[in-house]
Amino acid sequence: MTNMLQDGVAWLGGQLKNSAGLTVTYYRGAGSVSITATATMHEFELVDSDGIITIAVARDYIVHAADLVISAVTITPRGGDRIVETINGLSQTFEVVPFGNQDEHEPVDPDSLLLTIHTKRIS
Repeated sequence: MTNMLQDGVAWLGGQLKNSAGLTVTYYRGAGSVSITATATMHEFELVDSDGIITIAVARDYIVHAADLVISAVTITPRGGDRIVETINGLSQTFEVVPFGNQDEHEPVDPDSLLLTIHTKRIS
């Protein structure tokens, strides 16, 4: 049984898919799945051991956790996975990565129905 917050998250996720969704392919090794995601930008402030601050910009993807199914197994995003998206007619590849003290992904909601996946462009 769901509660009002879960219902609201499901509704929000559906709205994102319908109005701002784009089709991407999520890869882990040789396996892949085509999903609808919403692309966003996220700025991270990274501080090295000498106290030097670097600003990193990630291309984040908001996805339904339940859509991440490869070979009949629901997966959790991890470093090294890849997302391929077509931008302006060109195929672009983004690697799933942690930024600073952030994990590779974060839940959008308390029940992790929606996930934000952090990536960097590699090609």
